[in-house]
Amino acid sequence: MKSKGTAYLLWLFLGLVGGHCFYLGKAGKGILYICTLGLGGIGLIYDLFTLGRQVDIYNAIKSGKNVNNNMNTNMNNIVINVPPQQAVPVAATTANTADIAAQNFEGK
Repeated sequence: MKSKGTAYLLWLFLGLVGGHCFYLGKAGKGILYICTLGLGGIGLIYDLFTLGRQVDIYNAIKSGKNVNNNMNTNMNNIVINVPPQQAVPVAATTANTADIAAQNFEGK
């Protein structure tokens, strides 16, 4: 189990070189932070707000819990109001292609 306190301390003191990323097992992201100094500081600001959730996800994965369980439950409750489709008359959908091409060519 990883600690949020430790992750934030690493973010504070070694954030520019990805210390908190290596702590959470994200070596690729850590190397990217070393090369770009925390993505020019933007990555550090992003991590400030998301680091707690990143630690929670890491701990859930290591303990074998389903990380997306809550998200799937919420997604099933979305209701979208879509009006029923109107029937389109067949005559309106079948047009002479040559007439359409001629109109487009003539600029009408």
